[in-house]
Amino acid sequence: MFFLFFFTKNWTYTIDIKLPNIMSSPYIPEKLPIKNIDWLSLIGKLGEANRAIAGFNGILNAISNPDLLLSPLTRDEAVLSSKIEGTQVDTIDVLKYEAGIKEPSEERKNDILEVLNYRKAIQFGAVETKKRNITLHLVRQLHEILMYGVRGSDKNPGEIRKVQNYIGSRAGGIKNARFVPPDPLLVPEYMDNFAEYIESDDRDVVAQAAVLHAQFEIIHPFCDGNGRLGRMLVPLFMYRKGIISRPVLYISKYLELNEMSYKDSLRAITETGDWTQWISFFLDAAIWQANSNYNAAKAIMEYYARTKSRILGMTSSKYAIMLLDAIFSKPIFTQTSIGFEGASRPTVFTLLKKMEEAGIIARISDASGRTGAVYALRELLEIAGGSD
Repeated sequence: MFFLFFFTKNWTYTIDIKLPNIMSSPYIPEKLPIKNIDWLSLIGKLGEANRAIAGFNGILNAISNPDLLLSPLTRDEAVLSSKIEGTQVDTIDVLKYEAGIKEPSEERKNDILEVLNYRKAIQFGAVETKKRNITLHLVRQLHEILMYGVRGSDKNPGEIRKVQNYIGSRAGGIKNARFVPPDPLLVPEYMDNFAEYIESDDRDVVAQAAVLHAQFEIIHPFCDGNGRLGRMLVPLFMYRKGIISRPVLYISKYLELNEMSYKDSLRAITETGDWTQWISFFLDAAIWQANSNYNAAKAIMEYYARTKSRILGMTSSKYAIMLLDAIFSKPIFTQTSIGFEGASRPTVFTLLKKMEEAGIIARISDASGRTGAVYALRELLEIAGGSD
């Protein structure tokens, strides 16, 4: 008896089948580094991608409080990367859940927890890659965080798969699968090669990130969560290689907007061995995302400076900017949930009233029962891509 995992947009299922029924052979990937890349055709895009990333990195270096001001980008990435895998929640849902405003349905709660796990994993990865290389041990740790307590948590989080999986519909079975990843007996060998390539220096870091992402998706080393983890590794790898000063060059927005091209370019590798098409697509993603992230980071930085100046002009309270920072990290909040050490509740309420009167925050709903009035920092949500 042989166990198979198969994937739909939302779920990973398991079934038992006899080996003779397997009609599609597992794919045998090329070992890294890839040798048949048409580098000459990529020169223009490579230059453009590196210039765009350097421009984005310039604004990253100019931000005085990056953990605070870049948190909207990380939150948005967590939502988008999870959405590609089929979750049905948006940034507003996540923020409302964190504020304790409304208890979601069980299915929606699971989607939210997947988003929160993604954010925890990439934050953990950011800390770890600052001091050590991206090893297989770290990849397994990230996967364990990603899958904790959510769908797929029963499929050995953090453990390289020992079963055959395939990508396709439940009804179609493996013989009609869109893709069958490598035999589980070969996965450790391919992951060792993957880890060696991470620590090596190829011709270009951005192109190397493209190869790593595709190879990870092709190997599909875990029973679930491969797509999210594969996308997460992109900014972590660029950060470790030193081309960005913070691991926040997220690519999920571009991949979501160009989902069919994303899948077609990956499929070109496994069907025709065309790595050049995939790298070209990935470079387009890096260029678009670096420029988009540059504009978003610049807008967030300018908005924070403008709002800080307005607040300092309307109150002399030493807690005013502390409150602004707290709201920036949780731009949807209740009157009773927001706060920080040292400030009394009446002080916080007074400052919130002044911010509301000045139009800095907007009241979404009045207090009801034990839930305080709900507020939103609307302009920040609009900049970061949230919607009410």
